[in-house]
Amino acid sequence: MWSGPRNVSTALMYSWGNRPDTIAIDEPFYAHYLVERDIEHPGWMETLDSQSSDYLEVIKNVLYQKTEKPVMYIKNMTHHSLNMSLHFLDDLVNLFLIRDPGEVIASYIKNIPNPDMEDLGYKRQWEMIASLQDNGKEVFVVDSKELLTNPRIILGKMCAFAGIRFEESMLKWEPGPKAFDGVWAPYWYDNVHRSTGFNRYEKKKVKLTQQYKDLEKECRAYYDKMAQLGVTCY
Repeated sequence: MWSGPRNVSTALMYSWGNRPDTIAIDEPFYAHYLVERDIEHPGWMETLDSQSSDYLEVIKNVLYQKTEKPVMYIKNMTHHSLNMSLHFLDDLVNLFLIRDPGEVIASYIKNIPNPDMEDLGYKRQWEMIASLQDNGKEVFVVDSKELLTNPRIILGKMCAFAGIRFEESMLKWEPGPKAFDGVWAPYWYDNVHRSTGFNRYEKKKVKLTQQYKDLEKECRAYYDKMAQLGVTCY
């Protein structure tokens, strides 16, 4: 699952991680991104200590690991793939989670001020989708508002795309941290730790300064292209 930040991606990981046949992996390329951008995020030292920043090592040891369960769900942030070759995408079932850029920016700047396009991943996400399509690969694109409007329908479509059976266990989970959470969870996952399922979608009232309005416009050019490919809950 390739997602931008603040896209309900952690709740979706909890949904998949609650399947009895699935192992969930949380943002394996986060350390790579932090090193490539040379930036400090909340929990950045713990992150660098917890995983390799060598993306080729991550691909070999994480993405291609042998597991006791037949399904591996990997929560990836598109912006974490900065300066990475994407050759390995052809070996994956690729799902893409998107969200309105105004809502993303308003949420993101509560933790990290002054983001740019590389932090939000819209351009990179579109590049991934376009590359896969150029290579004749199918992609699955869904807006987070569609997921929250009817999780059962959207999860069913995801499972069908991946060639596996939908499980009722994907709709509910126990509150609290999960064993597969990244070490950065205390800084980012407070709300989802209180959840037991997907919250109902509510349109956010977003007010941005001109600085962020310019960024929102830049992101929307890519978001609109991806939204045209998105599945719906109807």
